[in-house]
Amino acid sequence: MQMSKLVNKSKKEKGQAMVEFAIVLPLFLLIVCFLIDVSWVVYNKVQFDYSLRKMAIQLDLGPQQKHALHTNQSYIVDGGWANTHIRDMYEKNIKEMGAPIDVSRVTIENSRIAVLAGKREFNYGVPDGTDKDRANSKFKTTTMEIASDVKYKVYPVTPFSKPFLKDGVELKNNLYKIRRIELVGGKNQQW
Repeated sequence: MQMSKLVNKSKKEKGQAMVEFAIVLPLFLLIVCFLIDVSWVVYNKVQFDYSLRKMAIQLDLGPQQKHALHTNQSYIVDGGWANTHIRDMYEKNIKEMGAPIDVSRVTIENSRIAVLAGKREFNYGVPDGTDKDRANSKFKTTTMEIASDVKYKVYPVTPFSKPFLKDGVELKNNLYKIRRIELVGGKNQQW
């Protein structure tokens, strides 16, 4: 008798698996698509930050930079020219890298590029003090400062996330890099 009750009970629950499948499948697809879109945004953020850092390292002002280095005078540019120069260098860098960044969705604002000739002091000390020629040397160093506010819009890849993220995700980077261009003065310049 017990067995017949189980068989009858299983017949009544025959459509339950279909209903559970119909409920769970869309939730599973939403979770998978959400993970794909989050991964896409994180991947773009990493590429965006890396390409900006690489561009800041390779940035060159050309004749103005050489003039500042040879005359030992500082050269500071900001505003429209700096925005345009950083954008041009960034586009060139993106093409070389092959990064999946759409440059038309990148906005560059409040840029400032400065070549500060002999302004920062660099102290060099040998930890064990064995090299007396280099121990506690002081240099006046020429640096380049690059500052800019850069934004990039990333849009979702999957169709499930598009209704939730119609405006996309805005990635921001407050770019600020200082790099040494040339050492001036000091005991040893053979670096």
